[in-house]
Amino acid sequence: MAAMVDAAEPLSTILAEHGPLGEDEIKRRLRGGGVADPDAVVYDALHMLNSPAGQLTDDRWVWLPTLLGGRVFTHRLEAPEVAHDMLTVLPDLGALTDLFEHEPYHRFADGAPVTVLMVDYDDELLEGDELRVETNSENRMDSALSTLKRLDPGVEILDDTREPVGDVRDLPDQFPGDDTDALDPDDPEVAAALDEYVR
Repeated sequence: MAAMVDAAEPLSTILAEHGPLGEDEIKRRLRGGGVADPDAVVYDALHMLNSPAGQLTDDRWVWLPTLLGGRVFTHRLEAPEVAHDMLTVLPDLGALTDLFEHEPYHRFADGAPVTVLMVDYDDELLEGDELRVETNSENRMDSALSTLKRLDPGVEILDDTREPVGDVRDLPDQFPGDDTDALDPDDPEVAAALDEYVR
């Protein structure tokens, strides 16, 4: 991991100034810039997607902030996008989604946070033809179902069975303790967790 931190700046500079480049050329330039293990840097930063680099169809790599910076992207909004304050990024805005995975690109220009939802990605949620959705409130469940319908207008809710994962009354038995173990509601971490739970 230390190699990645040490090499992040040379990698971004190399790709920003000389990209697009193939892996061998990137490694050669990293080695020339004093990076001890260019193979590890390329693997971690590019193949493990730990940097905002993107791979072109000819297998060369680019630094996405440089490639996309200053460009204007157009996208015709459809009625569901306007109604639900969302964007369907593919195909028009697909290049931007890779940037959203990295700091400081988790926000729009106005500072609003970006949330990326990927259809057909979380296979572990599927059990046959059934998609299991877990939330911690009725409002979030309604929001999740609404989002599914927006993402795929052809989706059909066959059964909307809502069952609690557990009974709150069982928590004291699951987590026994005395009054000295009680949570302090003034503790900022506890308050943040409670706010997240009841939201």
